Amino acid sequence: MRRILIVLALLVYIGQLSAQEEVKKDTVYADDSVDVEYSAMPVITISASDLESDQESQDISGLLSASRDPFVSTAGYTFGPARYRIRGYDSENTLVTINGLIANDVESGRAYW
Repeated sequence: MRRILIVLALLVYIGQLSAQEEVKKDTVYADDSVDVEYSAMPVITISASDLESDQESQDISGLLSASRDPFVSTAGYTFGPARYRIRGYDSENTLVTINGLIANDVESGRAYW
């Protein structure tokens, strides 16, 4: 009886050891990047000179209205600090990326600043 209990205890212990996974502390997985080339949404690229200009009155709505895409240029006139709407799209269906990383809110899907 004692041997059976020892064998069962060893089997349970071995099962617990094999269930453990080694934690990799030097690896970071980044699945948030988006391949912008294959995205169906219009892409706006803002250069460093656009950001460093001395025009304090120009904001993102001016950059959006200067776009060649008619939907995005329309959104430049109806832009607010919290939400904007591109004609035909709700703001929760617009993908905003910064350096290829998604900048949309996880819960609402809207872009946040």
